[in-house]
Amino acid sequence: MKKVVLVAVSVSLGAVALAGCGGNGGSDDAFDGKSADTIAADAVKATRDAESVRIAGTARQPGGNEIGLDFHVDEQDRCKGTMTGQGAKADVLQVEQ
Repeated sequence: MKKVVLVAVSVSLGAVALAGCGGNGGSDDAFDGKSADTIAADAVKATRDAESVRIAGTARQPGGNEIGLDFHVDEQDRCKGTMTGQGAKADVLQVEQ
């Protein structure tokens, strides 16, 4: 689960960095008035305190092929999810190490 948590934190921090690239207009979001370091620390704490994590998204390879993933991992390292790409789908299930 540590690797998955690291990925989740990295994704969270990436989203925070992108959110910081917005315009100068006001908003009512949870990040208003917080520094990047505070937001990152909050994201790490929330991830560490979570009983489970879901990681979902898509990535485009240099050749244009798209890969999708959707995984759920819990504190007992149980993992369930799918990976998709080029018309194929793989189901992933881990119940013990």
